[in-house]
Amino acid sequence: MFSICLFTSFIHDKDIDYIMNSLQLKVKARLEKRIIDGYKGINLSLVEPFVVDALKELKVI
Repeated sequence: MFSICLFTSFIHDKDIDYIMNSLQLKVKARLEKRIIDGYKGINLSLVEPFVVDALKELKVI
């Protein structure tokens, strides 16, 4: 079985971009639903940095 580091070395940049864009769209859609439901103080501009940090922590990027 590959470790995460070995596996992620095989992920192409195009695939990483796809994963990042998909996550950002899903998170933004969920947060927009929460805004519609009345949640206050949600800053959608913070989604991208959080997604990038999470992918770095998981060693995807």
